[in-house]
Amino acid sequence: MSVLEVNKLTPLANNGTVTMGDSGDTISIPSGVTIANAGTATGFGGTNSPVFSATTTAGQTISSDTMTLVSYPTENFDPDGVFTNTSSNYKFTVPSGKAGTYSLTAKIWVSANGAAQLQNYFVEIRKNGTAVATTGHNFNSNDNYWALPEINTLQVLAVGDYIQVFAQVSDSSGSPTIGYNGNGTYAEFSGFKLI
Repeated sequence: MSVLEVNKLTPLANNGTVTMGDSGDTISIPSGVTIANAGTATGFGGTNSPVFSATTTAGQTISSDTMTLVSYPTENFDPDGVFTNTSSNYKFTVPSGKAGTYSLTAKIWVSANGAAQLQNYFVEIRKNGTAVATTGHNFNSNDNYWALPEINTLQVLAVGDYIQVFAQVSDSSGSPTIGYNGNGTYAEFSGFKLI
């Protein structure tokens, strides 16, 4: 093995590029060596992409004791175009080349219709239509007006897998509300790929 000992590598032209190795080569940095960077590093590590966040700013009235798709019509950000916010979908779909482990979070507001008649609620994150994470609460009596459930999960997803949020509320008045309470508390569905 040849050894090249220099104090500085400088390109032949001003603002040029110094290339180390060719495609398929391995540049080895031995243990104990420190790489000190004061410039701009590109092409290292990764990004938590795709990433998305969607919310609703209007309450969604549902039938009591009926598992219902939660609507998230407002996209806060979706730079990769992975979230569908149409009335029949409201889903995140893993795009081509982005299979991996994802962090997913859903938050909704659930409330009884006027009187304190909230009995229980259940919230599910579903993968391809099947629940993969569930949270809920049963109340001892009809003495609750509202609740703010939040659910988080890590999921290994393949290209084409899709994620949706469903909720079920028991309300003795018969017409509970999910989504938004009108006072700044809203439903949010968000997620990102782990590096």
